[in-house]
Amino acid sequence: MKPVLALLLAAACTMSHAQTPTPEQARQAALSSEIRAGTATPDHLINVDGYEWEIYVDKSFNPPIVVPSMAMESIDRLLSLRSVRKQKALMLTGRIKALNYARQMRGEPLEAVPTDAETKKMFEGFPDETDEGEPVASLAEDRIRDCPERFSKDISYELHRLPGPMYVFVDQWGRPEYSNINLGMIVTPAPIYKDCQAKVGKMGGRDTDEGGHAVGARLGGWGKRANLTPQDGALNKSYEWKQIDATVDLCAFHGYEPSYTVKYFYNDNTYTNRPQIYNSKIYVFIPGTCPPDVKWDDLDIMNRNPTPEATLHRCSVRFESAGTELRLAT
Repeated sequence: MKPVLALLLAAACTMSHAQTPTPEQARQAALSSEIRAGTATPDHLINVDGYEWEIYVDKSFNPPIVVPSMAMESIDRLLSLRSVRKQKALMLTGRIKALNYARQMRGEPLEAVPTDAETKKMFEGFPDETDEGEPVASLAEDRIRDCPERFSKDISYELHRLPGPMYVFVDQWGRPEYSNINLGMIVTPAPIYKDCQAKVGKMGGRDTDEGGHAVGARLGGWGKRANLTPQDGALNKSYEWKQIDATVDLCAFHGYEPSYTVKYFYNDNTYTNRPQIYNSKIYVFIPGTCPPDVKWDDLDIMNRNPTPEATLHRCSVRFESAGTELRLAT
């Protein structure tokens, strides 16, 4: 299987001449790689709307290549905001303002910064944590898009595509086994189906359970059974899950095209509908390489109230070590 995959990647690289990086893109990718590795030195530190940005410049190119990067402490503060809309608006406008700072120094035309009204309209479809979320026009219901306790076994061991683009897999007992979503820079939230969530919450036999998403609705995660499992209510509402969603969203915003997968483990019990563990993986594409560098990282999440010591993924514009390492944060 691996040789075949390698051949496919090689063929894709050979055929996609239009996607071959220009010299300027290659220099920008090289500078971005140094920033992620922590080996680049910022030329300027600027404050944009209360958040610190680092301006990196490669003067070997004419005009110089400029890459703005939000400082790690500022990213932490940004992700702690409860408003998804505000996170996105501050990241977008901050990036433009940081680039304009560099453009102004070089006497180049400035890019228009969206107004508050424009960013509000731009991100009005993104739910905040206080929003209930209402279903949009219903999709055509088929075997994988409904809300049964168990799916038919004849669709086991097949990948099923859902909006997103999202893929789900059902185990031999008809239970959801894993969910995967591939994200670009624009992340569109999915509708929430409260009736199905309530129904799934009762499938685990515990009064404290709720129907919880594996891939969050914020990321476009499907809102019915194929992506829902009985989940401890405290875990389902936990800041830990929300922080992971925000992290994957931020990876997408910075162009790392994350592929996010959550796999469920049922503790070898064919009778239960309640996973014991969720294994979360983030697969990050590093721009400017063909085939791209990638990095898997794992996080096991117990289906109970998470402890303060739980380790979370944090993807940022700067990685801790050279190459493609993801930064881990508690």
